[in-house]
Amino acid sequence: MTTIRAELHYDEEGKPYIVMDRATAYEPDDFPATPLSDDEVREAAESDPDARPFTREDLTRIQPQIRPASVRHLLRLTQAEFADRFGIPLGTLRDWEQGRRKPDMTARTLMRAISMDPDLIARAVDRDRVPSDTSEKTHKGATDRNAAK
Repeated sequence: MTTIRAELHYDEEGKPYIVMDRATAYEPDDFPATPLSDDEVREAAESDPDARPFTREDLTRIQPQIRPASVRHLLRLTQAEFADRFGIPLGTLRDWEQGRRKPDMTARTLMRAISMDPDLIARAVDRDRVPSDTSEKTHKGATDRNAAK
């Protein structure tokens, strides 16, 4: 099996040419530099059975997905920082980002809210946090009560 590497380049006039295997070059005149019209683009797309354009019906069924990794990258936070700031278990965030799990509707809504106003959501999450010493006492007390039964 032969592998050929092809690279698209442009000359000073903006005309494209292809360099194959870094040795064989084609002249810019070998490829027409005239762009396709909108009608030609539409016709080419509609004639390709594997890449037909979406219909209005298709577009109404498509639901945009918010990817947690994209939201986190926009905020320039590590996974640990993002998880802590927004009260998301770190393992859950990792599962979402690595594709092992998909965020449910509530999590997707949280991601959308974070992407719109991260500071507001962080303040809301921080306000609802239970201090860690109270959480441990409550958990320990519940364990002690269960052991007594």
